[in-house]
Amino acid sequence: MGFLSSYSGVRRVHLDDHYWVDLKEHLSQGAKERGDRALQQMQIVDGKPHVTPDVVEFRQQLVLASIADWNLDDDNGQVWPISMQSVKRLPVAVFDRLWGVVDETNKPPTTAERAQFPEGTVRGDPDEDPGATGPVEVQSPAAVLAARGDDVG
Repeated sequence: MGFLSSYSGVRRVHLDDHYWVDLKEHLSQGAKERGDRALQQMQIVDGKPHVTPDVVEFRQQLVLASIADWNLDDDNGQVWPISMQSVKRLPVAVFDRLWGVVDETNKPPTTAERAQFPEGTVRGDPDEDPGATGPVEVQSPAAVLAARGDDVG
């Protein structure tokens, strides 16, 4: 089990008795960055830079990046591709519901969560042994062999 497997869960959102959307519980930094770019758009007006954040695109990018799977289909039973075009076709109420889950899932950690895993202390074991906390002197192989030879005797 690798590092990223801890971040691979999905949350199923039931839209009605038949339709559902699986949303990733964790976004990658790269996926979030695409959304963040929408908030950092800049235009030059009268020679001065003006930031013009596109909140709609930000939300659409994050919802799209969060969709792991869905069963939304057309009138012929063809499942929609997971694409920006499909996200833009969603009814406003459905989009807003999915956005609410995405936004809640990707909020910064609460004070209690940060206290549980304070920065700089993600190491050690359940018995609270901090493990190596600083530089450790590593002996050369010759010194190790010489020390072992001292014990024989």
